[in-house]
Amino acid sequence: MRGRVVARWTGATVGFLLAGSLVLPGLVAAATPTYGFTQSSPTPSTVNYSDLVTFRGAYTCLNGPDAGSYCPTTSLTETATFAIRPSGGSTFTTAATVTTSFTFASTSSGCPTTCSRPFQVVWKAGRAGSVTVPPGTYDVRLMTTLTADEVVLASALVVNQEGTTTTYTGVASGDEGTALALKATVADIDRGLLAGSGIWLPDVNFGASTALTFGLYDATDTTLVAGPVTASVSGSGTVLGSASLTLPAAGTYVLHTDYGGNAYYAASSDLDTITSNPANTAPSLSVPSPLTAEATSAAGAAVSYTVSASDAEDDPEPVPSCDWPSGSTFPLGTTTVHCTVTDSGGLGDAGSFTVTVVDTTAPLVTVSTSETAGASGWFNVLSNDSLPGLTVDVSAADLVGVATLACTDNGVAVAGLAPNGGSFVVGDGGHVVACAAMDAAGNVGQDDASFDVDETPPTAVALQGGGLLEGVAYDFGFVPEGPTGCSADFAVSGAGSCAVTGYSTLVGSWTVVATATDLAGNVATAELHYAVLPWTLDGFARPIDMTGLNAEKSGRQLSLKFHVWAGTTELVTPDVMASFTQTQVSCSAGTVIAGPVAAVSPDGLRYANSGTFVLGWLSPEQPGTCWVVTVTTLDGSSLSAAFRLR
Repeated sequence: MRGRVVARWTGATVGFLLAGSLVLPGLVAAATPTYGFTQSSPTPSTVNYSDLVTFRGAYTCLNGPDAGSYCPTTSLTETATFAIRPSGGSTFTTAATVTTSFTFASTSSGCPTTCSRPFQVVWKAGRAGSVTVPPGTYDVRLMTTLTADEVVLASALVVNQEGTTTTYTGVASGDEGTALALKATVADIDRGLLAGSGIWLPDVNFGASTALTFGLYDATDTTLVAGPVTASVSGSGTVLGSASLTLPAAGTYVLHTDYGGNAYYAASSDLDTITSNPANTAPSLSVPSPLTAEATSAAGAAVSYTVSASDAEDDPEPVPSCDWPSGSTFPLGTTTVHCTVTDSGGLGDAGSFTVTVVDTTAPLVTVSTSETAGASGWFNVLSNDSLPGLTVDVSAADLVGVATLACTDNGVAVAGLAPNGGSFVVGDGGHVVACAAMDAAGNVGQDDASFDVDETPPTAVALQGGGLLEGVAYDFGFVPEGPTGCSADFAVSGAGSCAVTGYSTLVGSWTVVATATDLAGNVATAELHYAVLPWTLDGFARPIDMTGLNAEKSGRQLSLKFHVWAGTTELVTPDVMASFTQTQVSCSAGTVIAGPVAAVSPDGLRYANSGTFVLGWLSPEQPGTCWVVTVTTLDGSSLSAAFRLR
């Protein structure tokens, strides 16, 4: 090998230029082909440690000068070996190899004058097989099994140091005086690029680097206050072990994380802000002052309260807990509530307060009745609930419960009442009912009511004055005067009123009623029964037919004769008549056509010397019509006769 470039010749010789150019001198006829190879520059020729480098070469076959093809057309299998050495060194180290199957001939007729077949291999910069090669400048040599020659590349392959980034990954705060766990990662600057970018991931030589150091500086980043601490780095770039720094007094600090680098990787560092918190202090528990609540049931009362805690370090504040949660139902009496709180650092505080449930509310007592008093305020028979006497209702209610209930009626104890109340009956007279209920706490509730009761109707009701006799029948016009008033015995509530009704002088059966009403509204009556008889009418005398249809001339005055008797007494004065009417009727059916209207009587009613009443009727001048003529006396009795006029 001569210097940086070496050329070897075989057979009739083939010249090679290391830049990849093939120089062909004047060819000499040969019976066999001449083989050789060429090498092109690696791509890329300047790389960072761990980048991928592509080595390329080509096999060649040179035919003889005579006609015909001598390069083989059958498949060949050859191995190419690329080796590197530090520039100017003496020993090559294999970097990569490739075994390739190929044919020189492109057709069955063989190659043209020169055949060339390329090959290539990819090598991770810094790795020659399993040997780690540090960054530097290297010669590249190519040898193949096709010939015994070698080619050394004229231009060198440059492998540079890999750039790195250092990232602190530990916690950023802690309590003063405690150990701050230190963690970091170191990565090359290529890490994270996509596949196919020419970057080999992950790199594996961090472990051979200078160790990481951690140093804590003051807030101005001028004075070292803790450290430095050294930690080893794994091959994958992570910190090994459990490095830590003791945090100084509370405050803000700057952490330096430095990676020293090595032959393969450049140095890098990271700056981070670290907070030292004050040392943990116990939380402070705040409980309310003693609480008092009014009982709402026999179980006690639901009581809500607020318990809080504060802590200098915790955010949010720690939450306390109590053995009686807020809103619990506390029993009557005093209950002690115990509360505790623990902060995130495990320190705690405790406290207690009392809740007293009292009963200061007196029972509610009600004295009433479901019966309704009359307008005067007295309870009478009509207001009765179908039971004798007045029913008094008593109720006693208390949120906690009634212990005892006692009632008196006009000062006399009432028996048989339950603590929550009941009913009892009082009779006629005035009553003052007073009741008192007491609960278990000694609270007393009271109520009273007055009731005036009179369920006894008046007695000895009697009619006063007048001439009527019980059961007597009187003729109309001869009825005695009625009673002028009434009397009664009003025993309990006193006199109210006594009224007489029912007196009449008209014909019929009558009952005179004396109604006595006491102040309570109770009513009693007394009755007197009598009758008023009608008069007896006799007529009309002949020639008037009282059952048939009388034929008379129209416009002619007829005399209607009759007698009026009151019992056995004949009446003779004309004032006995109340009315004299005529009604037009159908001559065939007898149904009313018009009327009744006042009949025409030129002379009126008179009592004749013959001992009869005579009434003249001037018939209408309407021949062919029929009429019914009626005389009605004061008692309501009447006489009627029918006429056909011609």
